[in-house]
Amino acid sequence: MIDGTVGIIVRARFVLLVVAAVLGLSGTARGEVLFQYQIPVDFRYDVIPVRPIVGPLVFDWAVFASPETPPAPRPPQPGRVFDTITFSSDTVGQTFRVLPGDDPDFATLEGYLTNGRQEYFWTTASFHDSTPVTPGLGGSSGAGPERAYFQDRPAGDLAGYDITAFSVRHDRYNVQVSPSGQVINITGAMTFTIEGAPLPEPGGLALGFLGAACAMTLRRR
Repeated sequence: MIDGTVGIIVRARFVLLVVAAVLGLSGTARGEVLFQYQIPVDFRYDVIPVRPIVGPLVFDWAVFASPETPPAPRPPQPGRVFDTITFSSDTVGQTFRVLPGDDPDFATLEGYLTNGRQEYFWTTASFHDSTPVTPGLGGSSGAGPERAYFQDRPAGDLAGYDITAFSVRHDRYNVQVSPSGQVINITGAMTFTIEGAPLPEPGGLALGFLGAACAMTLRRR
């Protein structure tokens, strides 16, 4: 009787290990590119003589979603991601990746992008002189309904997916000054990427393994 009990306990532990392994595999099978889009970053500044530009020029850039229609809602908007990074000519070619535990705004942005409702997807850029003479130059922003970006998704957003990472690559950054020195034109581009995986079906593979393992245990008793 003791041997039989030990055998049942061992088999039960095996069942739990199988289920845990299946759940672990389902949790790590992530990283599919769900969305990728290159976003222009353009800005013109008319130099004011009393506020000279010393440079170098840098900018802050962020993405967020909001139910508010244009014009852009005033900051701080909940769910702004990448807004703590300062971009410059030194960051061209670099990729910045944000995971769920890296930024408290990750969950807010994910919620907007996966709720099956239509919000506006926003990008904003704010340009600065890195010296204290003329700190804030202004900014630019762009927005569009989510369905304009997620045209291939039935819900018009990423409903049914678990977002596992946001990333942005700084593709280019050019600063041109007019011969008179009175006009500064900035052109650049950022590639924004969303990674994730489909949400598992209820029950799923793990329950299938559990049922089969339990059946094997009962037959061997």
